[in-house]
Amino acid sequence: MIPPEQLPRGSRNSGGTGIAVTQPKSAMAQGELGLSCEQWSGLCAYLERQLDEARADTARALHDELGGLLVATKMDLGHLQHSVRGQEPELRERLSRAQLSLDAVVATERRVVEELQPGLLMHIGLFAALRWYVDHLNTQGQGNFEADIAPEEPFVGARERVALYRAVQAALQMCSGSVARLLAVEHRGTLSLTVGPLPTATVLEADPDVRLLAIRHRVAGAGGTVSTKNVAGGISLSIRFAVNR
Repeated sequence: MIPPEQLPRGSRNSGGTGIAVTQPKSAMAQGELGLSCEQWSGLCAYLERQLDEARADTARALHDELGGLLVATKMDLGHLQHSVRGQEPELRERLSRAQLSLDAVVATERRVVEELQPGLLMHIGLFAALRWYVDHLNTQGQGNFEADIAPEEPFVGARERVALYRAVQAALQMCSGSVARLLAVEHRGTLSLTVGPLPTATVLEADPDVRLLAIRHRVAGAGGTVSTKNVAGGISLSIRFAVNR
C-alpha cells in the first residue's frame, strides 16, 4: 500500500484502501484558482473585448495621428522637390530617395492599420473585409487561399461583425502554408462561414488546438455556433450565425 505522504498532490486515499483517486483537472483548477466555468468564460470574454478595443484604439491613433503627420511630411517633401528642380543633381537624387522611403512608410502604416482593424470591416461589412483578408494572405505568401464569398451580405452588428471576422481570421491562420477555401453565404436568415481543410490534429478531442477553443468561445459569445466535420485533406470548420433578413 502506498503511504499517504507519497500520494501525488491532488490525490486522496479512498476509505483507507491505499488507492489513489485523482481529482479531475477542472475540479483542481476551480479549487486552486477559485473560478467556476462561468467565471472563466466571463474572464475570456472580458479579455477578448479588451484586445478588440486596444486594437481599435491603436488603429485610430495610427490612422489619425501618425497618418496625418506622414501625409503632411509627404506634401512638404514634394514642395521641396519642386523648389530644387534644376539645381544640384545629388540633392535631387537624395530627395527622390527620401520620397520613396516615405511612400514605403505610408504603405506600411496603412497595412498595419488594416491588420489591426480593417476599415472595410467597420464601414462596409464583414464580407468585404474577408475578401480583403484573403487577398492579403495570398499577397504575403502565407498560403494558397480561395474565397467564395457572396456578392451581397446581410446586416451584422458591429460587435458581432468583429467577433465573426476574428474567428474566420484565426481559422485561416490555422491553415497557413497550405491550400484552403473560405465560403461565405447567407441563406434563409442564416449566415454560414466555412473554412477548410484545417489540419486534423486541431480538433482532437483529447487535446484540441487552443485556437479552435478561442474560435468557439468568440462565436458563442456573438450568439453563433461552430461545427466541424471530416473532409478530404483534414477538417472543415463551419460557423453559423442567425441574421435579420
